[in-house]
Amino acid sequence: MSIRQLIILLVFTSLIIFSVVSKVFFNDFQNGWDAYVKKDYKIAYEIWLPLAEKGNSKAQFFLGFMHDLGFGTLEDDKEALKWYQLAAEQGDSRAQFFTGFIYDFGLGVSKDHQKAFKFYQLAKKGGYLQARTKIYDLAVKNNPKALQVLLDDAENGIADAQFVLASMHAKGNGLPQSYQKAFKFYQLAKKKGYKCKDCLHSSLYWLARTNIYNLAVKNIPPALKILIDDSENGIAEAQLIFASMHANGQVVPQNYEKAMKLYNQLASKQDYYLTETDALKLVNKNDLEEVTKIIFDANKGIIKAQYTLGIMYAKGHGVLENRSKADKWYRLAEAPRLKARLNIYNLAKKNVPQAIQVLIEDAENGIAEAQLALVKMYDKRNGLLKDRNKAEKWYRVAKELRHKAKTNIYNLAKKNDLQAMQVLIEDAENGIAEAQFVLASMYAKGQGVPQNYQEAIKWYYPLAEKQGTKQGAIDFYYSWRKSNIPQALKFLTNNAENGIAKAQNNLGMIYAHGQYVPQDNQQAIKWYRLAAENESFRAQYNLAEMYAKGQGVPKDLQKASKWFRLYLEDCRGINKYIEPSKKECLSGI
Repeated sequence: MSIRQLIILLVFTSLIIFSVVSKVFFNDFQNGWDAYVKKDYKIAYEIWLPLAEKGNSKAQFFLGFMHDLGFGTLEDDKEALKWYQLAAEQGDSRAQFFTGFIYDFGLGVSKDHQKAFKFYQLAKKGGYLQARTKIYDLAVKNNPKALQVLLDDAENGIADAQFVLASMHAKGNGLPQSYQKAFKFYQLAKKKGYKCKDCLHSSLYWLARTNIYNLAVKNIPPALKILIDDSENGIAEAQLIFASMHANGQVVPQNYEKAMKLYNQLASKQDYYLTETDALKLVNKNDLEEVTKIIFDANKGIIKAQYTLGIMYAKGHGVLENRSKADKWYRLAEAPRLKARLNIYNLAKKNVPQAIQVLIEDAENGIAEAQLALVKMYDKRNGLLKDRNKAEKWYRVAKELRHKAKTNIYNLAKKNDLQAMQVLIEDAENGIAEAQFVLASMYAKGQGVPQNYQEAIKWYYPLAEKQGTKQGAIDFYYSWRKSNIPQALKFLTNNAENGIAKAQNNLGMIYAHGQYVPQDNQQAIKWYRLAAENESFRAQYNLAEMYAKGQGVPKDLQKASKWFRLYLEDCRGINKYIEPSKKECLSGI
């Protein structure tokens, strides 16, 4: 799906809701809608076309939409614009928005921001809120009329406009750069954005606050004061930024001790994480004011409140029990702690003694991120070299932890950790079997990466070629079944010709079932027989079936019985402690 289609479909989601709720359909239009909902687009089109030609604005809008995306008719930008514009001229705010969208992005017509603004403005006046955002986008593109609307909306207290205007001043984009004006409008957006019902961005409060903190890093005094106050009040985001400023000597003098104090405060559970009993005692579940305060503090980013709110949702204490919301608040409470520890590890690379000590302790306690940092420092021998005696000890510790660390790093890669993923790929490319196996498995299962059997084959291939890597070979064959790759077929054929029974049997299966090659029972018999003679009990069973059914050979029940008996004998030899059956002996590939 193109970006354009995605944008249109996202916007259209709200249109469907609006259309269903309104219930203002004539019977004929409703019949078309019923067909549309069932995805009978051609029928819907045929019903709506005569209505649209008679001036029904809803039918005109939907015909435009169907031409826009090619639903039930050919995709045609000009036809889409024609029907959108007819509906727009009758006051349909949705059609006005889509007409503006077409002119804005030049879909089938030349870009025309003046016309785009005209239709967006009509849609905005008609109550279509998304049009407001598109007008602000035009303001950023230096459209004078749109900029005036943005300025007016900001002065009239519309938080979305205040945020956009602040960003333009901060970046000098369309307006002269002014950090003071940026601060003014970010602060206004922040105050209005927390409980804003008509804001298009639900996270406006936090976005504005983050941008105020960014201005603090640029030494804007009122922004710096807010950052310091928020840090002292336990807002984790502010503490992280303020600690980083101390660590890097930004705005404030460089002071590793103050940075470590803030990082340790965030990284330690002692100050923030209450026991379940203590957390529930903290809040009277029947006191609405206390419950509301915890929710407010949690939304502000105070870790203790976030963790407490997680417990409240888990136990239904003062709020309705909700496991997913509990998990959400637990994750939010944990995130700053992890960021603080990662920043401590970065300070360790700068040879800050306190940070090095924390890093070593965390690595020895099995924290994967610490092990990753320590192993990288060991590899590069950076940060630790100033104290030779301690360095040698730490190098030995890192070396001892290396295997465990790599395993943990690979597990982090499965959870979409980009740094860990980079290490995994580098190791796989350097021929480390464990990394190749993990990466291949991730691609085969779609774990941490998009499922891609071709990539799985690519990494199973070197494993399957190595002797003693049975699991790699097994998984190679498994992924081979789900991928149409000449490389895989070539690999199987080479192994089959070299007498490997597993490859011979699988190649027989390819030809028997016509997978990726034309079905050929003669070739199937050939490879099954070679594998069966190599004592592959699976091939013996397959060959018995071919003789029993007369596939590729004349039907011969005696030969079928012979190979089936051999299958049972060989299967019993491998599975000594079970009574062989088809299910048991043919488990696996």
